[in-house]
This record gives sequence, C-alpha cells and structure tokens, in this order.
Amino acid sequence: MSTPGAAERGSRDGRTGVAVSLLTVALLTAGCGGGATPEDGADEQGDPETAEAEDVPLEQRDSIAQFDVPALDPTAVEPCELLPDEEARDLGALPDDGAGVSQTESSCFYSDPMTGTISVKVNEGMATDRTMAWLTLQSAFTDAEEVEEVTDYVDVSGYPAYTTDYGGACNLDLALSDDHGLFFQAQSDDPCYLAVRAGEVVVANTPEL
Repeated sequence: MSTPGAAERGSRDGRTGVAVSLLTVALLTAGCGGGATPEDGADEQGDPETAEAEDVPLEQRDSIAQFDVPALDPTAVEPCELLPDEEARDLGALPDDGAGVSQTESSCFYSDPMTGTISVKVNEGMATDRTMAWLTLQSAFTDAEEVEEVTDYVDVSGYPAYTTDYGGACNLDLALSDDHGLFFQAQSDDPCYLAVRAGEVVVANTPEL
C-alpha cells in the first residue's frame, strides 16, 4: 500500500512529464512553421514590374515598357537602311535592278511594277503627352462601326501595330518606343501581308534606343 507522500510525488512527476512533452511538441511545431524565408516570399510575388505589365489588358496599355521587347530608335539610321534593297527584293517590292528611293529625310519608297510597292516612313514624337504605343493601341481597338476601313491589331515581332485594309492597298502603323513609330503603305495582291513582312524586316534592322 502506497504512502500519501509517495502518491503525491508520483502525481507531481506525472504532471512534470506531461508539461515537458507539451513543451517539446510546441517547439517542434514552431520550428516547422518558421521555414519561410524572404527569398520564398519573393518567388511567390515575382517581379513586380513584369507582373504589373502582364496584368494590364492589351487594349489598355500605354507604353512599350509593358511589352517584352526593347525600345527601338529608327532615327538612328537612314530610312532606306531600315529596309535594305536586297530584303525589299525578297519581299517583291523591288525588281532585280531596282533600289529604294529616299522621298524625304524620314521616308523611303520601293516599287516593282509587276509585284507591288511599299513606302516606309519614320514617325518621331507626339503632339501631346500620349505615347506612340498608346496611339497605336487606341487606333487598333477602335470600334469597327465608327470607321469605314477594316482595322486589325497585329503583333510585329513583339511590337504593337495595326493594319488598315483598303482592298488593294494597306497601311501599317507600328510603335517601336513611346516616342518612335513607323508608317508603311503597301500595294500588292496581298498588301497587308507585304506591310507586316516589311515591318518584321525593319524591326530586325532598327537599333535599340
């Protein structure tokens, strides 16, 4: 038969053991829950600027910075250098012995009477505080019922642009930076195709801003 003193000591020892066990569990739980690091948080959030650009609907963007492309400066070279003669011939815009003709300080004209013609004009600056990208996108997404011509948004090597189809002729407006753009006028059996292809060539030949 146990003595009162022994029973009391046993009770105290039992409570002590339970307390130690609970303390151990609490420490282990805290250790498991504290594994997150600043790096983990950064991975979950990602690049704020990239995320912000991706969150903006295409028709609401107003800067080339919201596209995954570098800003380009078409004024850094002569207009006829943007579309070299050899590449214009490949597009069917020049005969074998033809050459691009500089019409103004900011434009160049190419013509093959048998297949088609195209002109390239450099646009720089805006009369307002709006950007070239904003103007391009606003024009691209204009309600078709408000204009007579057929206007379509197109992606030209990642840069925002839009075509205006007049039937046998087509215009292409292309934004290369917030302050620089290009305007193409093409005539051929498939003028919008010619304009977009020329736009791709010019983008590849334009230096970064």
